[in-house]
Amino acid sequence: MAFFASRQRLERAQLFLRGVPAALPFKLRFLKAWVKNGFRTRTVLFYPQRPSSRHVAWKLCHILGYRITTDPGARADAVIHFRDRTTKDVDSTLAGLGQSRRVINIACTDVSKSRVEQAFRAVFGYSSHVDPRAYAGRYVKKGERNALHDGEILDRPVEPEAGFIYQRFIESQIRDGWYVEYRVPVFDDDIPFIMLKLRPLDDPFQRFALAEAIEKATVLTAEDEAKLIAVCRDMGLDYAELDVKRDARDGRLYVLDMNDTPSGIHARWGKRHYFTSLHRMAAGFRGMIERANQAEDTAAEPIPNRKRPISNFRP
Repeated sequence: MAFFASRQRLERAQLFLRGVPAALPFKLRFLKAWVKNGFRTRTVLFYPQRPSSRHVAWKLCHILGYRITTDPGARADAVIHFRDRTTKDVDSTLAGLGQSRRVINIACTDVSKSRVEQAFRAVFGYSSHVDPRAYAGRYVKKGERNALHDGEILDRPVEPEAGFIYQRFIESQIRDGWYVEYRVPVFDDDIPFIMLKLRPLDDPFQRFALAEAIEKATVLTAEDEAKLIAVCRDMGLDYAELDVKRDARDGRLYVLDMNDTPSGIHARWGKRHYFTSLHRMAAGFRGMIERANQAEDTAAEPIPNRKRPISNFRP
């Protein structure tokens, strides 16, 4: 037994050390923000799950100098319903928090592709889904669950399988031999910018190819932006990232996926683009947290005045 316990400790230590190089730049940014803010900081309660270093929310909190807690009794400036699953429940603890204060994303319990399609169709008035038994043309088979990256292009009739959805293949715009997609970060009613993603024509489901940050006005109209926000409202989302394509043939916009626990910014952008984009997102995140804190100031019942956690310094 002692041998296995020692081996488990060793494996945990190895995992920790592997995470240090990626986490260190954010720990340094946390310290810089903490000093800049006069050694004062906000605390964000993520419940029931703590974001890991791969999640965008973890990175934004460190850039802003915000502490992270998962203790529902801790003194916190904002609360985010955070669980990295496609479907999730609102337990009694979370429901209790929601009775006395605003809880970001508390109304969202399902980000499956079918639920996203339902919200998209309600707002935009058209659909991306097809009947695989009768559709003529190329279409895509995808798993319902989030972040599977298992898209498969088909061009023949098949019987539908449980746990999968079938969407028309969106012939998105092409730039320099790459398919163009948009990753859209949303913070309440704010879309700070668009992450333009380029995927190879011969592998349109490659998890990551090239990306760059662009101004939203270059690819979205005011009506487009309002509709994307409306889709989030239908989903019960305040904070999310959306995967969006524009059909090159008819110009229509399609929302294909939504993620309420995103990890969408990749260091492979290159250091300059990576941190510039994260800092722009941090401004939107800060605004959302401040609005949530203002809502807390007007809440009927104060939250428990408990000591703040000493540190969130772990990768």
